[in-house]
Amino acid sequence: MEGDGRAGTRSQLSPYAVEWNVHVPEQYRSLFITFSHGFPLSQQQIYDFFTERFGDCIGRIYVHRPQHGPPLFGKIIFRKTIFPVLILNGQDEITLNIEGRSLICKKFRQSRRSSSTDELGFDN
Repeated sequence: MEGDGRAGTRSQLSPYAVEWNVHVPEQYRSLFITFSHGFPLSQQQIYDFFTERFGDCIGRIYVHRPQHGPPLFGKIIFRKTIFPVLILNGQDEITLNIEGRSLICKKFRQSRRSSSTDELGFDN
């Protein structure tokens, strides 16, 4: 259209440019997970579940392994902040069924005493 300032204007942005990626701290890309008592899931089961649904979304998975008894909780660190948002879908907590076992997911909240916490953000 004549006079709107757009006629003949082309974008100077390259369609081949690498996506701009800002490092976001893990706590904003993570979900805290808990298992039903006595029915833990392996890191591989958790990895497979999320990658089948969202593609290459997992950065790391931690499953806390106590000295006695089965694992009860862990943490999933995603590659991007959008994945926890998509998974929780506006809810504070959700329960997923993975191979007949419950995986409860919540937004991860970093401990304020980070210098005295382990890699999961829990007190040592």
